[in-house]
Amino acid sequence: MDERTAAVIITAASVLAAIIITRYIERRRRRRMFREAEMILDSFRGEFTVSCPSVEVSDKDADRINRQLKRIAGLIHHIREHSEAEKEETRAVVTDISHQLKTPVAVMKMSLELLRDESLSDRERIEFLERFTASVNELETLMNSLVQISRMETG
Repeated sequence: MDERTAAVIITAASVLAAIIITRYIERRRRRRMFREAEMILDSFRGEFTVSCPSVEVSDKDADRINRQLKRIAGLIHHIREHSEAEKEETRAVVTDISHQLKTPVAVMKMSLELLRDESLSDRERIEFLERFTASVNELETLMNSLVQISRMETG
C-alpha cells in the first residue's frame, strides 16, 4: 500500500472516529439534561403533593398545575424519543460508512497483490492500476463527506 493510500485510510478512519465521539458526547450531554429535568419534575410533583394539604389551592389551580406537569412530562418523553431516533440514525450512518470503506480498501489490496504478479501483461497491469486509482478516489470522496458531516455536527 503506498503512502497516499495509507494517509487516506487513516484520515477517513480518524474522521469517522471524530464523528462517532462527537455524537456520543452530545448524546450523553442530552441524557444528563433529561435526567436533571426528570429529577426536577419528580421533586416538584413530590413537593406539590406533600405541601398540597397544608396550602389552600383551588381545584382550578391544581388542574392547571397538573396539566403543566403532564405537558412537561410529554415534552421530556418526546425529546427522549427524538434522542433515541438520532442514536439509531448515527448507528446506521456508522454502519453504512464502515461498509463503504471496506470495498475500496479490499479492491486496493487485491489490485496491489495482482500488480506484484510478474506474469501480468501491460494491459492487465494498467487495468489494475486504474482500479486502484478509482478506489483511492472513492476513499477520498468518502473522507471528504465525513469531514463535511463532522463540520456540520460541530456547527
